[in-house]
Amino acid sequence: MYIPTPQPQLWLRTITTDSQNELSRKVGIPERTLYNQIRKGRLSAENVLKIAEVYNIHPLRALIDNGYVDEKWDKDVETYLTAASPRQLADAMIKIIEDTQKRAGIIPKEFTDPIE
Repeated sequence: MYIPTPQPQLWLRTITTDSQNELSRKVGIPERTLYNQIRKGRLSAENVLKIAEVYNIHPLRALIDNGYVDEKWDKDVETYLTAASPRQLADAMIKIIEDTQKRAGIIPKEFTDPIE
């Protein structure tokens, strides 16, 4: 089902701070193709999947975020959370924090002090 998407440029900003040139090089999409698709407001499904793979984004989530798949086909968050082990939840939280800090240009401190 086709769902109009917001700006692909906004989606790209949520997953990387790389420039369009750097992104096209890493993903293997010609710069002109990437530029034109962003300008037209629609990345091709093929390119969405290529970008998702390189930037470690779940392919279904990427297709949903870009309007190619209806949100109803994704499990709800509660289903994922209740199925995850405590270790998986902790690892996911750490990854989210580190990714957010990286995008914000913050140098993270190591977690060395025990939590009481």
